[in-house]
Amino acid sequence: MFNTPARPFDILTVFPELAAFAKSATRLHPRRGVPQAEASSVAGQMLWPAEEPWPTCQLPHLVEVIRERTAEDLDESRRADEHRAQLLAQYGEVLEQIADPERASQMAIAQQRMTEAKNRRSQRTTLRTWEPEAPTEPVPMVPVVQLNAADIPEVRFPDGTDLLQILWCPYQHPDVPGMHEHYSGPAPKVIWRAADSLTKAIAGASSATSANGFVLEQCVVHPEQITEYPDLEDLPEPLQSRVYSWIDSLDEESDYGYSNDLSVAPGLKAGGWPYWPHGPRPVQCACGSEMQLLLTLPNGERGAQSWTPLREQDHAAEQDYDAEFHDPTGFDGVRDELLIFICRQDSHHEVWIAIE
Repeated sequence: MFNTPARPFDILTVFPELAAFAKSATRLHPRRGVPQAEASSVAGQMLWPAEEPWPTCQLPHLVEVIRERTAEDLDESRRADEHRAQLLAQYGEVLEQIADPERASQMAIAQQRMTEAKNRRSQRTTLRTWEPEAPTEPVPMVPVVQLNAADIPEVRFPDGTDLLQILWCPYQHPDVPGMHEHYSGPAPKVIWRAADSLTKAIAGASSATSANGFVLEQCVVHPEQITEYPDLEDLPEPLQSRVYSWIDSLDEESDYGYSNDLSVAPGLKAGGWPYWPHGPRPVQCACGSEMQLLLTLPNGERGAQSWTPLREQDHAAEQDYDAEFHDPTGFDGVRDELLIFICRQDSHHEVWIAIE
């Protein structure tokens, strides 16, 4: 139903060695709707064992706290003010050398705003911050995706299973096993099941609030297998440098680019290559094995026009923003995307999560 157009340029004609790095991925093409309980879906009902309780989270959540400023807070604020004072001095030196009155006026306004912000901070006796706090009672997890093995053939399922379920606690967490050390986000649970052993369908327990954009909209998915090539940052040298040189050689009027059109697909997907907007991260299981990308959950579904399914090209070209079309899952809890990786040797090992 949702067919991705052919790539606007065959990159293998220039770099045939990229064929060795090709990976299969499944674009899930989520669209809002009410999926059947046994179907692959986003935030829909899940097949569930009758005797198994719905999972809950008891990990500390980040909560907003307003407290009195400590001596340590004041010392940190003082160091920040000293740094800003240096910037203000630099602004003053630059202003003296600017002949353009309009530009000088803009910089003077910026200088004044920095001074006012510094004065406001110095007068505060309280500090607004986010701190970990254990919940008073277990928090029900919410469904993220349910995916049948037949729909995502590039994912290696553990023996005897054919259904993947991912749930998470929809609050910010400061410290969750398997997460990057600077990560703050939902705490996930990955479950591998045999669908024919499940006895009932169950709707996800509702959370107290739709915290941080982590409670998703129900979506029907339309799986489509595609081929991807590595993000520029994932290419080995000297191939990476050669691709960069090729990009620089493209005409400015070219209507395609390697990163946007020829490598990693946008949107919700299983498998394939990760996109690293802020530089690649080392991804290795604690057992020493390589990890593979399981799921990419982006902040918004749309990328370059060339990735828009053929049947939706006209809709994508419309000027008015359509939230349901551009962001069907409603996921907006991260800047770019959330990535979940699994161990290639044993999918039951702890997952690794990155937020970009």
